[in-house]
Amino acid sequence: MKIRCSQLGAFLTRGRGKDQEFGLTALDVIRQVKIGNKYGRWPVFANKYVTKGNVKEEEALHMINRVLGTSFVRDVLNYQNDYITGSPDVLSGDLVLDIKNSFDIWTFDKAEMTKDYEAQLRGYMWLTGATKAKLVYCLTDAPEWMIEAEKRKLYYGMGGDNADMAAYQKAAEQLEKNMKFGDIPEAERVKYFDIERDEQWEIDLAERVIKAREI
Repeated sequence: MKIRCSQLGAFLTRGRGKDQEFGLTALDVIRQVKIGNKYGRWPVFANKYVTKGNVKEEEALHMINRVLGTSFVRDVLNYQNDYITGSPDVLSGDLVLDIKNSFDIWTFDKAEMTKDYEAQLRGYMWLTGATKAKLVYCLTDAPEWMIEAEKRKLYYGMGGDNADMAAYQKAAEQLEKNMKFGDIPEAERVKYFDIERDEQWEIDLAERVIKAREI
């Protein structure tokens, strides 16, 4: 059993009691991995937030390079050791990057280094041997088809053919502005957080995976 880096934050949750090594969230991860390994069935997550992140990956990377003055290229390899597996967005020397595309300006403004993303990055460092990791948030325009889909939902939400068209038009213009950000300097649309490798964390994680295999 190997845990995906994207699952590590959940896998590391403990139970509420002091003797509970694994919380319900961690047990759910273990269950998913065991079912996936045995039956080849893995959960599929799809929503507009995930979709935007996937569609805008390359655009975000180019913007990062322009803002930071770097020349990062996407890493397409999957890495694994005896305990975990994962694919960092970028591996450059002793640095790994994970890129997050914020859905809107409000989620971007409050973006931070969460415990889940920190665990994911620490997993990538362990897998690749990198000593540094950078979590980078980007604020990119939504694709046009997504904007039009949101406008359709707005239209029917306001009454469809019975909608006040003047009110709808005004709301639709604001919606489009909320999903495009070309008027904001790129330097204000990239934020990042840095961490360094912790080998003791890796030792502790390996022990935890071994315990999970016994469940």
